[in-house]
Amino acid sequence: MSQIKVSIIVPVYNAVSYLRTCLESIKNQTYKNIEVLIIDDGSVDGSGEICDLYKKDKRFRVFHQKNQGQSVARNLGLKYATGDYILFVDADDYIKEYLIERVLMLVSKYNNVDIVIFDHEEVTDRGIVPFIQEFNKRNIEFPVNDIKSILHLILLDHVSNLVWDKLYKRSMWENIRFPVGYYYEDMFILPSLFLNAKNVQYLHEYLYINNRVNPSSTTSYRNDCSAIHRYSKFLAYCEHERIAKLIKDSEASSWGKSHAAHEAIKSIYINYYSNKKLLPREQKIAIDYLAHLSLDSTPYTLSLKSRFLIWSAIRFPIFCKLYGFIRHRRELLKR
Repeated sequence: MSQIKVSIIVPVYNAVSYLRTCLESIKNQTYKNIEVLIIDDGSVDGSGEICDLYKKDKRFRVFHQKNQGQSVARNLGLKYATGDYILFVDADDYIKEYLIERVLMLVSKYNNVDIVIFDHEEVTDRGIVPFIQEFNKRNIEFPVNDIKSILHLILLDHVSNLVWDKLYKRSMWENIRFPVGYYYEDMFILPSLFLNAKNVQYLHEYLYINNRVNPSSTTSYRNDCSAIHRYSKFLAYCEHERIAKLIKDSEASSWGKSHAAHEAIKSIYINYYSNKKLLPREQKIAIDYLAHLSLDSTPYTLSLKSRFLIWSAIRFPIFCKLYGFIRHRRELLKR
């Protein structure tokens, strides 16, 4: 097992309050054959200096770049990773000291494992609480090595749509990179990774701690009043729909289509008052998607309100704009 090398990719941006805890949790892993690629994404709070302190450990490599976003930082880590397996850790999170050892024990038990899913805990205002996978909530037995069934769970969001609670064989990333310029990049990319997998294992142990208290966390609350956030989620659900059609999963395809439509509508009416507007090209993509939408008779049909908003976005944008204004005023009154 000690011959297996694990590359740990840590994107960093203004995480000075949490960074030492994160890097110490990696440095103190009981499994020692690791390389750590820290990408400082143009931090201005002293995080870059903390990163440099860890270069004393020869296993740590530090890269500094101008601020380009988490996807660019992660992609740089993937470019320079040399390990057999890849693990992602966000700079405001930390991991149990035995995470890699426990996951590699499972890898060693089974031949040629492509992806290992493990559980995580969340730091909240109520303390540290376990995140319960949706398939566990529904008492669905994890379908080990039944890739189509696993993909079905992924496409229905019954498995967490996060990249950092999984270990990946590096070859899985050969032709896959994070999309640049958008949010929900994890959600966008995971179906493609699992589509290429042949051996997926699940370790029901809580090994990763995600900090949801940090207001700047990339996995904390997404701003519903941002058109680009809603558009990013629209793109992610479109990708879910595409993969579902590819594997002929009609339920997941309908689910992805319904959710993509909801997010397309939101991106359009929120765009009227969003601080950061969608590009005309992006707005056209969302409207064209709605214009060509046809929903089958499935459990995931759209409500009458959603159908009216689709119609108004395509035919009479003034109604969509009015609805967006009303929603915006209502949100302001809640604050």
